[in-house]
Amino acid sequence: MLIKYNQQKENRMYINSIEIEKYQILEDLEIKFQIPKGGKNIVNIIAGVNGSGKTTLLKWILGRSYKHFTNFNGVMIIDDKIIFNDDNKSNVVFSYHNDADKNNKYANGVHSSPRIIFIPSNMTFNYQVQNKLDTEYKFQNIINNNSILGNAEFFIKDYIIKEERLSKKSDPDERTKDAIDKFNDIFKNSDLITKLVNLDIHNQNRPIFKTINGDDVTIDNLSSGEQQLYARVVSLMILNPHNSIILIDEPEIALHPKWQIDIMKIYESIGKNNQFIVTTHSPFIIAQTPYKNLTFLMKENERIVTKQFNEAPLDVDINTIVKTVMGAEYIPLNIQELHNKYRTFLDNNQLDSQKAKDLKHEILKYESPNSSFFQQINFDKALK
Repeated sequence: MLIKYNQQKENRMYINSIEIEKYQILEDLEIKFQIPKGGKNIVNIIAGVNGSGKTTLLKWILGRSYKHFTNFNGVMIIDDKIIFNDDNKSNVVFSYHNDADKNNKYANGVHSSPRIIFIPSNMTFNYQVQNKLDTEYKFQNIINNNSILGNAEFFIKDYIIKEERLSKKSDPDERTKDAIDKFNDIFKNSDLITKLVNLDIHNQNRPIFKTINGDDVTIDNLSSGEQQLYARVVSLMILNPHNSIILIDEPEIALHPKWQIDIMKIYESIGKNNQFIVTTHSPFIIAQTPYKNLTFLMKENERIVTKQFNEAPLDVDINTIVKTVMGAEYIPLNIQELHNKYRTFLDNNQLDSQKAKDLKHEILKYESPNSSFFQQINFDKALK
């Protein structure tokens, strides 16, 4: 189960796997995670119905990190692997080295040391004015839902003013427009109806958003879904994590299905070399996730068990898994488009072309060669 750790020049941290002997409703569980490679972020999805222990799992990881990384208790080094034992005889296997606090450096908005970040789920947020952002390095970071809107507002204001100052354009209106467009580009694929349009110079430069009706509103007057999208994403932008573990509980809360499809792509674009571990109920998020990055927590014989796949399950595509586990049926638009493009190659007798082979390789990240789609392709091919 243990994965050998190869040391890197910069601090890195990720979880190879976890074992839980007994913690609340979780018992005799083992989960292996995909790890970041080549400086890119990686997203691991934990899915399951209510009561299956998804949030409990995130809190367990968070609790172990505080105990063992902050205090360095019970640490045993074996062949460059660090095994953390707790009172429940559970263990977490991390790849990590160097004392984060001691070696951390802050430059160009980036802390050099890894963090562990927890973004808890929350339906609504309170608005509290914030007059500064805390940029001090902390190994463990739990997003405070009471200050999340105020922090987001302060960051957006600071972001726009900084981009204006960096601009070489002489026209102040053009500088402001470019800065606002750059911020809105972060959410460009989400088709947000309400967008940032200006800063209110008469009210402490508070960010102003414009609704579909043309009304100007502040962040505390956005819809609940818009607050979720802006506030939670910006909370991660504030930390700008690199080489870190990021735990997110139910990012889809209050989000339109289109936003649910896009939300993980937005998170995944923040920072570098981060490992995301995300819990969700959303079939939209699950269906667009490569099967190797999925873990299902399922109820079986009065206990919670894990289901993972090292290869695509035979005769079952990822959408069948979504239907079986989550009770929902959905094929995301991006996979439909891949299917349609591949079928075009079939219609033109070009399945042996390199482009068709590359496209098939992309589709196979989400389903097996024996999925219903490829079975239909093989059937239609035989009829030609």
